[in-house]
Amino acid sequence: MRNYNPYRSQDQYDNANIEYELLQHLRIGASLGLVDNSWFMMTLNGGLYKGSYTAGFDMQLAIFKLQAATYQEQLGSTIGQIEDRRYMLVVGIGW
Repeated sequence: MRNYNPYRSQDQYDNANIEYELLQHLRIGASLGLVDNSWFMMTLNGGLYKGSYTAGFDMQLAIFKLQAATYQEQLGSTIGQIEDRRYMLVVGIGW
């Protein structure tokens, strides 16, 4: 792998010594439907994203919807260097 660097060398490219980490490129998830009828629906979600867990749920009661999720972003170049856990909550009305 070579990185573009116009200030370092004459051919403007440097050799990069970056280790490949499989977990940083792994994205896998699953959903489990618990209840699904005409008035109420609930689903649990879980998985792995860049080496850390993800979790969430979707719920609908008549016309009201509620969704929540959490995941973690890796801001550094390696797993565990700089971790940023994020949360999401969605409330809505739909029919």
